[in-house]
Amino acid sequence: QGLIPIYFKEGKIYVADVTSEWYDYNKHEWANAVLIDNTNPDIKSKFYDENGNLRGRQEVEESDILQMYVWIPRYKYQLFNAKVGESSEPQMINIAFERGTNSTGDVKCTYTNEGDGRITENCINQKTQQEASKGEWYTHPAFTFKGTFDDEGTELPGIWVGKFEPSDPTNPSGKEFYNISEITVLPNKTSVTAKRVNAMFSAARDIEDNIKYGLESDKVDTHMMKNIEWGAVAYLSSSIYGRYINKDTCVSGGCRIWKNNVKAQITGCSAEPSNDGVTPFVLGMVSTCDVLSQWDGEYGIHASTTDNIYGIYDTNGGSWEYMMASTVDESGVFNSFMTELLNINSKYYDLYGYGVDALDHYRGHLGDATRETLENFGQNPGGWNGNYSEFPMGTSALWFARGGWADAYARTGVFAFDSVSGGMITEVTFRLTLSKGNE
Repeated sequence: QGLIPIYFKEGKIYVADVTSEWYDYNKHEWANAVLIDNTNPDIKSKFYDENGNLRGRQEVEESDILQMYVWIPRYKYQLFNAKVGESSEPQMINIAFERGTNSTGDVKCTYTNEGDGRITENCINQKTQQEASKGEWYTHPAFTFKGTFDDEGTELPGIWVGKFEPSDPTNPSGKEFYNISEITVLPNKTSVTAKRVNAMFSAARDIEDNIKYGLESDKVDTHMMKNIEWGAVAYLSSSIYGRYINKDTCVSGGCRIWKNNVKAQITGCSAEPSNDGVTPFVLGMVSTCDVLSQWDGEYGIHASTTDNIYGIYDTNGGSWEYMMASTVDESGVFNSFMTELLNINSKYYDLYGYGVDALDHYRGHLGDATRETLENFGQNPGGWNGNYSEFPMGTSALWFARGGWADAYARTGVFAFDSVSGGMITEVTFRLTLSKGNE
């Protein structure tokens, strides 16, 4: 597909030999891959021989890389808060990986557009034909690529998720008010912000057709992350493959992902131990990202979903991230208020019920890390670990944003969500997802 598998060793990056072990989720070492500039003959020949075969174990310089991705394998999870209106404590989430595209979970959820602004979630145990309940297993819905109301979709063995928030080398400040010309996904860069949702969506979709990245557009689908895909990352991070050793013991960096507290919105950074992203603090933001706080530094590694260099970064702090997730209006129609998005395929966005109350948490879906991961249902901050918890509402704050700064206190994290306009906001970026295309 153009993706080059990599592994990390002694502070360096190498091309992985996929015939031998190059990842191990039991050791919190998630699979990583990169995209390079296939239009540069010097870079391409470094990684491929004259027959187009990948040169294994080749060292990869950061300057060779355009984008970095992390693999989220297909899995099912054990329901821990299936009932609407209930709360749950932060905890380890039980996860079991699935083989290929097989669904082994017993629960299936469907959604009905009632046509009056309400969306009804119906989750049933397929064996008992009873309403889904705590302790039952549900194949995470992020691994079925479809629209909210679609009956069928493309079953996925997993998804590739951008390792960092995106940046733009032609606009290193990240905050000019124009469209995104080129996307990189790299550490120590300024996140792309101040763009409308439609500009972010278009930039993500353009990647698969850009020959520079070397992807086969009929085999891969590049898109802006959806809310349900964020949920898949969040749940995996809160499992024994992420921040836990077992149900009672966290990894060395703790159960929570450390916060990126750099106010310049530099990707892959972490707070230092005195401001470890766990303890609430008032003056928690810093101006620079020093060496120890960078993604591969002594402190920086704790800002990943795995507590090491193999995970996904910027899910706690950094910039808020627009999700391709909005609401219907009072008549049940996609409430985007952007003509550029009205006719896109429904598989590219999640839809939620209309509401005028940001604390109407009943509208959450199983798997999206909203109402399931609330310590205090109907409150803000009500999410796990005191995370921010506001739903899109009305006609001015229609879109979901995840994971960014709520304020100077510790209200942010991988389980945080907020309501935003969809417009150009200097604190809001997005994230990339790659999945199997329709060959």
